[in-house]
Amino acid sequence: RRPLPRNDPRAMAQIIRHCTPKVVDTAHLHGALGGFKRLGLTKFAEDAKVKHQELAGHGNVPHLKFRLVGETASRYGSQADRNELAHEAGFDSLVTAQLFAYLRAISPTQVREGANRLFLYKSIEYLDLDRAALEGEVGVCMFDLSRGAGLGDQVTLLVAALDTVDGNDAPRLITNAGYLCKWIDTQHILVVMRASGGAAVRKAAELAGKVHGVVSWMGFDEWREGEKAKVALKGQDDADTAASTVETATAVPEALAPSEVLLAPGEVLEAPLPKEEMPSESARRGEEWWQQLSASLSRLLRQQPKPLAAAGFMLALWLVFSRADVDSALS
Repeated sequence: RRPLPRNDPRAMAQIIRHCTPKVVDTAHLHGALGGFKRLGLTKFAEDAKVKHQELAGHGNVPHLKFRLVGETASRYGSQADRNELAHEAGFDSLVTAQLFAYLRAISPTQVREGANRLFLYKSIEYLDLDRAALEGEVGVCMFDLSRGAGLGDQVTLLVAALDTVDGNDAPRLITNAGYLCKWIDTQHILVVMRASGGAAVRKAAELAGKVHGVVSWMGFDEWREGEKAKVALKGQDDADTAASTVETATAVPEALAPSEVLLAPGEVLEAPLPKEEMPSESARRGEEWWQQLSASLSRLLRQQPKPLAAAGFMLALWLVFSRADVDSALS
């Protein structure tokens, strides 16, 4: 009933919490729980199912079983083609519910702590609705870089750029070396190193020696600045392309004299007709005669609609179909 608040995080967060007091973002849980590579909904759900089955097999988490009924079972049952159904509203809703159930069974504490925290793509920050509603602050870093995420030591964030061919095993090697890693995209991994200064440099060198398939290592800030530069460059390229298109579209034909390109607001520049297609004087007079006749007929029909309706209709048809003959006779 009123516009959504702009530039007021507290008011916006309060509206969201009023409508839905608790929001759980499965994309945020992807990073909060860790250990998952694929972020797409169906792929994430498949990975969560596999992990849950492994843990359930060892008795570490409760078993889960889903029973679909009615139209849901007939359309989204075991024989359904998940690729064809992806992004269909009902199917995505079902997969999201199943994914949430798997994640809650795997790590109920982290799911509970992740409530009202919303995912931001390619960022180490997330949107905290609770904090926004109370303090008006929206963005929160996933890691406390000054206090080591509450562990008493500082944190250094590195980004590993993976080789497109030999980089598939890098995440496992990084994890085996004792470091937390999170996928940023298909080619980059965020590595959380609980050290700073010289200690971080030494640990990074040791890690680089243990992990193959990494093209380059860089600080997170360096990677983020590089991404910003790419976005800015793409925006400039798009702007240049648009400007070039506009310049081409509005180019003035050389045949026009300067006085002929002065347009009033809202007018459209049209290319002139070739000489052989310029209308002759007789054709122009024929067009004027046609317009006058049409106007006169319209007035007559408005004044005497019933008596002249049939005659006027027949006359109009004759004029339409014989217009070429009329123009030719006038010429």
